[in-house]
Amino acid sequence: MSLALAKRIGLYLLAVGVLYAVLNEPDRSGEFAQLVFTALADATDGLLTPLD
Repeated sequence: MSLALAKRIGLYLLAVGVLYAVLNEPDRSGEFAQLVFTALADATDGLLTPLD
C-alpha cells in the first residue's frame, strides 16, 4: 500500500467519524469544535507573542 493511498483512506475514515459524531452528538461536537478553535487561537497567540 502506498503512502498516498494510506493517507486517503485515513482522511476518509476521519471524515466519516466526524460526520457520525456530529449527527449523533451535536452538542458535544459543538463543544469540541469550540475547544479546538480556542486551542488553535491560544497556540497562534503564543507563537506571535515573542514577535511583539
